[in-house]
Amino acid sequence: MFYKRLINYFKLSFLRYVFGRFNLVRKIRRVINKNFFNSKIFYDLNDYVLSYIPQNEILKSLVTQGFSKEIHLKKEINDLILSNYKNSKFISYKIYNQERNEFKNFIDLKNSKIDIPFFELQNSNLIPLFDKISRSKLLMKIAKDYLGNVKKIDTKLTYSTVVNLEDSEREKYRQTVKWHYDVHDLNFLYIFFYISGADKYSGAHEIIKNSHNKKSFFKHLIGSAKKNDSDLRKFYNKENFFIIEGSPGDGFIEDTSCFHRALKPSLKPRLCLQFRYH
Repeated sequence: MFYKRLINYFKLSFLRYVFGRFNLVRKIRRVINKNFFNSKIFYDLNDYVLSYIPQNEILKSLVTQGFSKEIHLKKEINDLILSNYKNSKFISYKIYNQERNEFKNFIDLKNSKIDIPFFELQNSNLIPLFDKISRSKLLMKIAKDYLGNVKKIDTKLTYSTVVNLEDSEREKYRQTVKWHYDVHDLNFLYIFFYISGADKYSGAHEIIKNSHNKKSFFKHLIGSAKKNDSDLRKFYNKENFFIIEGSPGDGFIEDTSCFHRALKPSLKPRLCLQFRYH
């Protein structure tokens, strides 16, 4: 038993979990990516994604604050996703894949009357569109400039429901309503689009600005990446806590080394498209 545990400590996934939380390691990784690796992922020349500000200002905001909310999907693209998502499979995973619930479409989910807070959607008809959006020139340039290069893009379309559940139950269904920062790789960047729009009553994303650059070694970097709200509010200034709201199609880019969480939908559900670049 001890031998197996020791071996796990030297697995690449565990080393990423340990070292990916340190800002210096992430900076070194960016330099290595930029100078020694070439991306095999190519731009798509579509203009599905637009920005409100120049790219250099988006990058500046990413570096200083950890996020930028100045991008959006074209209305016709967002409307296309809205008109098709209900034909998706709605899948929930509980306690790290040990339990799975699957509904063949939105009507099937509604008829079930089961209180599940969070779903991942699978829709083969939307996959080609999501691939093109993720590789749009604007998003790829931002991701490459920030990460040094892009080796992989992960895509998820998620649906958060209005249900009366405690945070502990929501977390079991992978709804990340507790403060945390991501440590799944040495360097990564997320891009989110609120397909249905989001505010504090419909599952908006909350971030602690600049927390990707400012963490206490013993309070934040050692042990779990999840922290409680009261402790974080004692450490960070209240003006650093920011709820990212948006209309349908509005998006934001985030270095998820920042502390962040999803607010619980209380009035309306949330449909969100996310891309992870690493």
